[in-house]
Amino acid sequence: MKSRKSIWSLVFCLGVMGCMLPDPMPEAPQPVYGVPDFDDYPAFKIYRDKPRPVNLVSHPRAIRFEGRLVDGAKSGPNFAGRQTVIRWSCGDECQQFGVVDAMTGSVIFAPFVSHLGVRFQLDSRLFIVNPPEAIDRAAREGKPRSYYRTVYYVWHFGRFVEIYSVRYD
Repeated sequence: MKSRKSIWSLVFCLGVMGCMLPDPMPEAPQPVYGVPDFDDYPAFKIYRDKPRPVNLVSHPRAIRFEGRLVDGAKSGPNFAGRQTVIRWSCGDECQQFGVVDAMTGSVIFAPFVSHLGVRFQLDSRLFIVNPPEAIDRAAREGKPRSYYRTVYYVWHFGRFVEIYSVRYD
């Protein structure tokens, strides 16, 4: 009888704990059918405290880029309220990006590279790769527009979610 009572106590505790769990994570942003704007994707909150040290074990590649990440993260957040975007060259017309969370120090790497730069803001979760004005500038310099693509991402709980893109002919 005692074991039956213990089982019911455990079931009851688990049920109570299940009711106390936080709300599930919101769904990822969905694709849109018009050019997104920074105001459409505001940051949830802007982190104003001193940035945490970079957690070099939070991503397998972080130690390889230790100097860039540590130096870049010192400036504090510049994107999505609490993220610090750090960029470096990976060749001619190529930029790679690391993102350090100023509140936790955790690192992620963008799943893309940029050819002509990016646009982003501290107060927005929108991240634009190869902005249209950069493509216009490249076209004036004689580079074919068809080589480039502008891609719009939204920062969603530690990852970039593509929501819109423009191919040029």
